[in-house]
Amino acid sequence: MPQKEVYTEILKLDPLNIDGLNSLAQCIKASTTTGVFDLVLPLYQKALSVDPEDFETNFNIGVLYYE
Repeated sequence: MPQKEVYTEILKLDPLNIDGLNSLAQCIKASTTTGVFDLVLPLYQKALSVDPEDFETNFNIGVLYYE
């Protein structure tokens, strides 16, 4: 099973899993060339709603805006 599908399944079981949200966003970034910002920002925002101080999520958002 491809990684993207694994993280999608994890999020079906636990929609607020921060690691799952970040990992799915990373998979989308790696496999998509257009519209990446609009696809992954909601995932990062959902992760921040769980833990606004999560380092990985804040770092990933910074990279997303930089790119």
